[in-house]
Amino acid sequence: MFNRIQTASAIGLCAVLSFCLAGSPVFADGRPDWSYDTYDYTETVERGDIKQYRLAIPKGVTTVKGILVVSNCFGGDSRDWYKDGTAYESFINMHDFAFIGGKLDCSHYEAYDAFVKALAVWAKESGHAELVNAPYLATGVSAGGGFASTLVTKCPEKTIGVVIVCARLNLTVFELKKYDENNPVPVPEAVIRTPVLNITGETEYAATVIEPPMETWRPHGALYGWAESPGRGHEYNGQERLAMPYLDAVLKQRYPSDGDVRKAPLKLKDPAPETAWTADDTTWKSGLTAIGPSQEFNGDIGKSSWLPDKDIAFIYRAYATYGRKLKLTSPLQDNIYTRICEPGSSVVISVDTSQFPDWTKLEFYDGSTLLGTVTSGATQFTATNLTPGFHTFSVLGTDSAGKVTTSDCGMIAVHKTNTPASGNPASDSRSVPKSATRESFTGTASRSGTFKRPLLDVNGTRYELEASATADGSVQKLLKKFSEGDTGTYVIKGVQATVNGKDGIIIDSITPSDVVAGAGQKNLTVLKGFAGDKGPGTKALPDNVGGVGNEHVVDFTTAHFVVHDKQTGRMLQEKTQTEFWAELGFPGIAKPNDPRMLYDPLTERWIATIANDAEHKLFLAVSTTPDPLKPWKATLTPFESPDFGFRMGVDRNGFYGCWWNYNQDTHTMMTACALPKDDLIAAAGPDFANVQIFRDLEIESFPATDTDPNKAPDAPAILLNRQFGNSFDKLCMYRITWSGRRASISELQTIPLSREYFAPNATSHKMSAAQPAPGSRLRGDEARRTTCVYTHNGSVFTCNGAKRSLESRCGIFWCEVRVSDGAVLQEGLVDDDTCDYVIPTLAVDAHGNVGLGCTRSSETEFPSAYVMVHGVNDKPGTMRPAVLAVKGTTIYSPDGEFPHGVPWGNYNSTCIDPTDGLTFWTTQQYAIYDTPGQWSTCWAAFMAE
Repeated sequence: MFNRIQTASAIGLCAVLSFCLAGSPVFADGRPDWSYDTYDYTETVERGDIKQYRLAIPKGVTTVKGILVVSNCFGGDSRDWYKDGTAYESFINMHDFAFIGGKLDCSHYEAYDAFVKALAVWAKESGHAELVNAPYLATGVSAGGGFASTLVTKCPEKTIGVVIVCARLNLTVFELKKYDENNPVPVPEAVIRTPVLNITGETEYAATVIEPPMETWRPHGALYGWAESPGRGHEYNGQERLAMPYLDAVLKQRYPSDGDVRKAPLKLKDPAPETAWTADDTTWKSGLTAIGPSQEFNGDIGKSSWLPDKDIAFIYRAYATYGRKLKLTSPLQDNIYTRICEPGSSVVISVDTSQFPDWTKLEFYDGSTLLGTVTSGATQFTATNLTPGFHTFSVLGTDSAGKVTTSDCGMIAVHKTNTPASGNPASDSRSVPKSATRESFTGTASRSGTFKRPLLDVNGTRYELEASATADGSVQKLLKKFSEGDTGTYVIKGVQATVNGKDGIIIDSITPSDVVAGAGQKNLTVLKGFAGDKGPGTKALPDNVGGVGNEHVVDFTTAHFVVHDKQTGRMLQEKTQTEFWAELGFPGIAKPNDPRMLYDPLTERWIATIANDAEHKLFLAVSTTPDPLKPWKATLTPFESPDFGFRMGVDRNGFYGCWWNYNQDTHTMMTACALPKDDLIAAAGPDFANVQIFRDLEIESFPATDTDPNKAPDAPAILLNRQFGNSFDKLCMYRITWSGRRASISELQTIPLSREYFAPNATSHKMSAAQPAPGSRLRGDEARRTTCVYTHNGSVFTCNGAKRSLESRCGIFWCEVRVSDGAVLQEGLVDDDTCDYVIPTLAVDAHGNVGLGCTRSSETEFPSAYVMVHGVNDKPGTMRPAVLAVKGTTIYSPDGEFPHGVPWGNYNSTCIDPTDGLTFWTTQQYAIYDTPGQWSTCWAAFMAE
């Protein structure tokens, strides 16, 4: 529960505000001689109210990257708060931001109208035309907090994040109602996804106006948080020690690395879910507010606060915990001014322990970084070699009984000495030489010293490592592993810089040294690889499938729906399968199974299905735009099956699906459907009124994916599979043709192959892949199924797991069949006496090259993702050597007993990038976790040479 004093009062804009701005700013000797260009804007309304704004731009800033907006409280004036040592002055000089303050005693909407006009005037007057595109960060007390709320609701697409102090996030402007799936609430998604932190005083009685949006929208992804200042009221009391690090953190997460405000407004990024932390707001009075990674939180999400990262979580805990027994005595901050130091400075952190006399240990923190520990003597510690940025210190104390308490927090600012090479605000907090360029460093990672800082040894030189603000979660995870003692040889892309006062590297990406972009044998190029989804889930295996769109890559496993940024691999959104379908109107899918996902470049729509095996129902969802983060439409299909095993395909004319029916004869065990394409993407959602059903087909019939935009209306769609059983020597093909909106299916065509291939089932234990000891064998028999069919230029391609004999290693059968007459144009088998290949899929690029992805493992190689190609001019039936794409690092062990071998996927996906037609993408299972049952998937992009 929140701490609340229930009254009918809300936060009033005209409430009495206790000012605590008396006293001089505290400067260190290293404070720079900052100066500014300033511009004023005044507007008078008919009733006599005057709207006054002031813009300040630090001299020397050639491009204003963004604007810090600090509006005034009622009757106040914040126009000069850009100078004289305020925390805001430090912020704008750290990030090449401008400052806007005001003196306004009008409604927030009137103030916003003047704000927009002022920007347009200043863009011309100052010569900084980019001001009209620059994004905002905002904070303010009382009415100033209300204006920050107005920026969120009026222009969320340009608002990076806000800290609202002594006010509320006013979502009642959208006629807020409790969430009801039958009555969608018209609050824009961009408002829900804008980071907002409310800071109030304990005695303000704020719960009645802050809890409703928190409890309503937090469970649906709102990036909102709330902190109360213990014992304080409607006043300034140094909220900046939490507010400024918070704004700094969301800026680094949301500002695009390639953003250029000189050209257009920026497309802000969503914060990375893997870095987010959560505070349990029911624990403020427990003596130590509970915080932890968001992915591990299992409390009431409606009574929790979203926090951008671990550092902010530690600061939040120190700021918001009630009944603290430690009191920080240095550095102090209870107003808007902050101590400013130069890089490399030292600061003494001291704490009063008089209310905690039985202490046995004091731990001194900078954010979440443990600086040092004191077990006796003076209750202080000196932080040395401070780097540019905000540093917020706190202390955790432990007594002889093991009880832990926290101090409050104190903040200083360290100014930067050089302009960063990128000019990107997300990189401004470290000392980076102006001439620095991104380069690669290959070396052995390790840790060093008491503080466990990760290091990289490059030819005898040891560099300290720190993730750049734009690095994705995989970089943070690897750095954590290095700090915990893991070692390995890696390629690190970044900038050589000062880190923790020593030679270091600011990291953009980390790749195992033998999995480098551009690797291969001059037959293909691995362009990139990154982590996909991870378990455990509702099954022992992921059944991973996915697709690639214009800007996104999507995982769709038995566990999750995960959206990644295509360029960086950064996770943008993760939902469980149950959550994904519940939000589309189908709650309670308890046993999601056989996920299917593809991106249709012809309609620019994502298509997904899931079977709920608890009820034997199949659900279909289609996105409404090319952006999978935008709304989807879903429906319950009219199909029936005891176990769907659904597979799907599309072409210009229609959508096609196949599933198992109730027949017991494998020659009639499949049913197929054909749905006109416009019914698939109908505005109200998929419409099955005109669906046509074809019954009694060969088992494992699989619809082809055909992305030809010029396909004739009467050209056939293909269902293809290899003969079912423990061996096969033929293929089975059907053709579906359209006449207007009516479809028909051909008779079965049986297509002989050149030889017999073997694919024994699980009970034989003959179709399994080796792992290094002590790993058990991986099941590869599921690849007996048809897992992909792809059409290109009049041919249809497919692949399966197969063996040349019962005793040989697991391999891959693939072939090309001419659609017009069923002639086999080429067939091949990929295998190796020293390793196993399992669970393959393929696709064909615009030039006709075949790209294939799979898992490879052996007695000496952990399960890893491999890729290979057949060039359009290569000898028929040949496949160029396999190339490691993403390396496994451990054996995979299931959580439980599996007599037929370790479950290892049933499916995966290989597809073509719709933006160039030549880049292959494949999602594969590989092994990187030691925890039993924690499966992992990855994505790799590659291109044929």
